[in-house]
Amino acid sequence: MKSPFKKVEPPLTFNEVLEIIGYQKSWLYKEIKAGKFPKPDRKVGKKNLWSREAIEQYLAMKAIEESNNSDQIYNWSGSAMTSYPAIPCTMTFEF
Repeated sequence: MKSPFKKVEPPLTFNEVLEIIGYQKSWLYKEIKAGKFPKPDRKVGKKNLWSREAIEQYLAMKAIEESNNSDQIYNWSGSAMTSYPAIPCTMTFEF
């Protein structure tokens, strides 16, 4: 017989979140402060805790964002360009 209760996954700690996303502490603090990363769902003492669902949603949104940006052309400085650069043609053809 199935249980009528929904199985709840345990929340993720700060270090577990860092391990999942693969970035450093300073990056995570900066992104949370800028509103680009979800704030912890709750705090127990000094521990910040996130739901696995919140982190999975963030990763899914990030993947979509990156796939939308993959069509851009980048110049040598690494910044995205809005159009292709004009390349002058110096060749002439005679038939």
